[in-house]
Amino acid sequence: MIGQTLITKTCPVCGRQFQTVWPRQKYCSDQCRFGTSTCIVCGKQFIRKPRTTGKYCSRECWYAHYRQIGKHTKICPVCGKPFHGDAQTCSRACGYELIKRRHPNRHTHCEYCGKPLPSDVKPGQRFCSRSCAMKARNRRSGHTLPLGTKRRCASGYIQIKVGKDYPGAWDNGWMFEHRYVMQEHLGRILLSTERIHHKNGKRDDNRLANLELWTISPKDPPGQRLFETAQDMVRRLPHDEKVQFLAWLQELIT
Repeated sequence: MIGQTLITKTCPVCGRQFQTVWPRQKYCSDQCRFGTSTCIVCGKQFIRKPRTTGKYCSRECWYAHYRQIGKHTKICPVCGKPFHGDAQTCSRACGYELIKRRHPNRHTHCEYCGKPLPSDVKPGQRFCSRSCAMKARNRRSGHTLPLGTKRRCASGYIQIKVGKDYPGAWDNGWMFEHRYVMQEHLGRILLSTERIHHKNGKRDDNRLANLELWTISPKDPPGQRLFETAQDMVRRLPHDEKVQFLAWLQELIT
């Protein structure tokens, strides 16, 4: 190799002298370094590879061993299909069905609403939906939120609990507070094409003075008017900056 001096060493396995390819080389060949082994499938002798068990000479012999040797054919007790392996059934679905047969009264109906569970659910599933699971947890803990409770959702809007009988409420008795405020002000239920616009752009500011009723179509974009945005920004400025802004505006107009 260019730039390196060849060194003569003695192999610690076979005792043969050889010239090194790199200075830290210790063995004369891969056979001396890793050793040889005999394949347990085809009986062929081969040079072992690093980080392997040394039982198989190739990938094909590995697959042949795990397809044939040590695997006994079984019959699935659920569907009758032959399979190989240590499991009791041929698939996970058949395993669920076997557990249900052994425990026929275990979780066949939803514990909250009593609706029959689908046949492909896991054996430990107790409810037909997440909604029933949450309702059952609240019922066990005795935790019921009173009407008028507010909570913030991930989008920034505020939700308020009004009860399932309130017009326009969702199935769980909640609705957006801005729609609730506008409905109380108008005295009627809002239409599906009516939207509530926040004038200052703050979704959690549900004062009636900050709300405006819009009738939109699917092509109308959501947002805030440019003039209202500028007004809101000027209102939030300190007094001295408002004076500077007014002087700049007068200069711009003149």
